[in-house]
Amino acid sequence: MGLHAQGKVTVTQSSAIDAVVNGKKSPQNDKRMSREERRAAKRAEKERQKQEKIRRKNQQLMVPSQPSSSKQRGDAPRVQLPSNRPPAAKEPKITVQEPTGEARDYKRMVLVRRPIRRQVGTETRQVLRRKAPRRGKGFRIAVYSGGNTREDRNKAELAGQKVKDALPDQPVYVHFYSPRWMCLVGNFEEYKDAQKALWKVKKAGYKSANIIRK
Repeated sequence: MGLHAQGKVTVTQSSAIDAVVNGKKSPQNDKRMSREERRAAKRAEKERQKQEKIRRKNQQLMVPSQPSSSKQRGDAPRVQLPSNRPPAAKEPKITVQEPTGEARDYKRMVLVRRPIRRQVGTETRQVLRRKAPRRGKGFRIAVYSGGNTREDRNKAELAGQKVKDALPDQPVYVHFYSPRWMCLVGNFEEYKDAQKALWKVKKAGYKSANIIRK
């Protein structure tokens, strides 16, 4: 013999659960839900921005570097467009005939005179130097050798006159050979001839006479 029991169940739900199940919102929790939603939205936005930065960084690392030169990436073929400019006029050729013959020689012989510029306040002087007498081959007799005074000059001239009387066939030289006046006589090629003439000069009174080279 079976028994059949019958019972009654009563379900009581809060207004919050009723709002979730039936899509109704309680007026008391509207403010609380809006604050939580805002906070959740802000957190979600921050997380989205963070993920976007990571994605961009990874994308930059994965993209291959672009070629720097135009040769590596290949230049696109250039298309030359027709120009509407008129063609430039050609300049006439000018031929210059080179000079020939006398004209060429005259061209080479042209001289250009330029004025000489002198500095202001400068003076050019020409200095003449007395050349020393050249000594040739041979011998002479030094009759007198003095100083550089007028009295020494008179003595040299007097000695020349006396020697001229003793050796009339020989030339006599009375000159100022720096730094003294001298009287020389003769142009002897051989030393023996000069020695013979020296004896005559000493007899004339000039004991200090001697033989020198020219």
